[in-house]
Amino acid sequence: MFDGGERTADAIAINDCNLLVVDQRDFIPFLKSRGDLCIAFLRLLSQRLRHTDELVEAAMFEPLESRLAKTLVRLASEAGSGNGVEPPLQLRVSQQELAGMIGASREKVNKQLRVWQRAGLLELAKRRVVIRDIGALQEPI
Repeated sequence: MFDGGERTADAIAINDCNLLVVDQRDFIPFLKSRGDLCIAFLRLLSQRLRHTDELVEAAMFEPLESRLAKTLVRLASEAGSGNGVEPPLQLRVSQQELAGMIGASREKVNKQLRVWQRAGLLELAKRRVVIRDIGALQEPI
């Protein structure tokens, strides 16, 4: 959208949705007329770059167990109410999606999830993870 280069990511809708397509030749002149939106986009891009840097650093230096636990806690927090997260909390996410989020193979994610399932921290179902003990996942690993 901004530089005319190829997209670096794809998205797949899991529910029906309406999409709006905006062409670059329409978008850039619009931004030129709205400096406030340019600043907002710069903030958003900076946040996303910072998040990407954190993901790369975690993938390089943190063990899979820690990355997976942090991701599950983050997803649980996003799915929970503003009053906090109360188990059991059901997350609609596949093991393949989790693997993609943390930069690991689905097989390794499955192996770690099974360890936590045997320990009673969570339950696994098709495209779902039910967290029983979020406190244990939040403990330093």
